Amino acid sequence: MLTSESINMQPRPNLVYVEGGTSALRLAPEQARGLGLREGQVINALVANRPDGSVLLLGAKSLALPPGFATGQTAVSLLVSLVGGQMVLSLTDRQPNAQMKPRPQGAPQQRFNRLLGQIGSFHLSRQLNPDSLSRLIEQFADSKEGQSLRELLLSGRSLSPDQVKRSMENSGLFLENQLKSGQMIEGAGLKSILLAIQRLMKARHMDASGIWGAIDELEARQLDSLSSVLGARSFNLSWVLPFIDQMPVFLSLGKKADDEADEKGEQKAGERSIWFVDLEIPVKDEVRCGANLEFDKDNQVKITAWIPHQELFSLAVKHKEKLTDLLQQSGLSVLGAQFYPTRRAQREPSIPPGFKGLEVSA
Repeated sequence: MLTSESINMQPRPNLVYVEGGTSALRLAPEQARGLGLREGQVINALVANRPDGSVLLLGAKSLALPPGFATGQTAVSLLVSLVGGQMVLSLTDRQPNAQMKPRPQGAPQQRFNRLLGQIGSFHLSRQLNPDSLSRLIEQFADSKEGQSLRELLLSGRSLSPDQVKRSMENSGLFLENQLKSGQMIEGAGLKSILLAIQRLMKARHMDASGIWGAIDELEARQLDSLSSVLGARSFNLSWVLPFIDQMPVFLSLGKKADDEADEKGEQKAGERSIWFVDLEIPVKDEVRCGANLEFDKDNQVKITAWIPHQELFSLAVKHKEKLTDLLQQSGLSVLGAQFYPTRRAQREPSIPPGFKGLEVSA
């Protein structure tokens, strides 16, 4: 009785050449029977390179290869044919290795892969701080781009919910859908304005590397938002609020699973997710405050804030009751409010290294 072990112990098959000069393996009858081969069959196999010679792996069975066959390959596609009464395995024209070899990536795909999962705020914080914005507006005061930038900027003293909503709608996330549905887009978004300013700076031979970095970080946030919709992650939209009188605010809106169970220790279908708003607020230099608000279906909110700035932390604690009253006036019940005088712990990347939830063709 032939077993896989007896096949593996048999001598290496002879290396022959078939029509067209293609190398092939001529098998002994017992080898062909042990492998269960049939004429006309196309099989895919792996090639293992070992110190004592290469071996062809066919499922649980293996076959020693003669020197020079499938050199440098890790996977092969073989055609089974009958030549002179003997079974022959010949390499087909289309090898799995050729199919699996990644095609050369163009510049758009390379940039896409670089940005995916690499959300940052270094360049945005520098380009969107009040001093930098004032210089940009002054430098391009005679252009429509400078005017558009001035109109886009918000004021921390008079911020309204409609302005926040409009900034999200104009962030570029919904542009394709808006164009398809024929919706009128009021005003230009931040990325469109930065792209226009970058072109102006290039035309005037000015250094635009900082603007390019800010555009990259904006697009990384857009890709993260899109991948949260298309991938198997929690829904999350991420964008930036630029201000004329304070540092920018990095804002996320999303929905995630609720880890807390009910009194019976179970969760009901449809009640396993909560909405959240997450804020990252640069204050100065390396000081960044963070806040997270979680909302459940009963209009209850839980607030957590990280304020590594002594003066701001004291003010937050002092006005904690006022914040609770304002939220209650808006129809929200405050489940709890926790303030910490420390920086928020570093969060894990929303997209693990190597994850690819999107493909781009340009």
